[in-house]
Amino acid sequence: MRILVVDDESVSRLKLAAILSAIADCDAAVDGREAMEAFERAWLDMRPYDLMCLDYQMPGPDGMEVLSQIRKKEEQLGVGPLARLRVIMVTARSEIGVVLSFLSAGCDEYIVKPFDAATVHDKIKGIFEAPLPPLEPGRQPDGE
Repeated sequence: MRILVVDDESVSRLKLAAILSAIADCDAAVDGREAMEAFERAWLDMRPYDLMCLDYQMPGPDGMEVLSQIRKKEEQLGVGPLARLRVIMVTARSEIGVVLSFLSAGCDEYIVKPFDAATVHDKIKGIFEAPLPPLEPGRQPDGE
């Protein structure tokens, strides 16, 4: 599995990347522009990402704009629903209106900050409906 973590906050980006590196090949981007470049480069290299954890609030293209660009690009590429990039929006906001806007824009799940390794693991497991390597309690890089 290949995962791209996108977050302008270094603490959140590094924490999420550390959690995900235990279960997958994980790359990181610091903003929406880098995220789109990585997404497109991965397709050109014929190694697309399986999952993107995408921060909602970032300078430049925010998470919703990036999600919209990704879904448009997938449509142009003829990517079907089963092969499309799975997206988890990462946010400090949990209001129902915000969450519904994520889901209607095409994300697959969301995580509210602050998060821990078990939450991230459960969200990914739910999206892919497949077993993931078990988390080792002594090795959870969630800082809590």
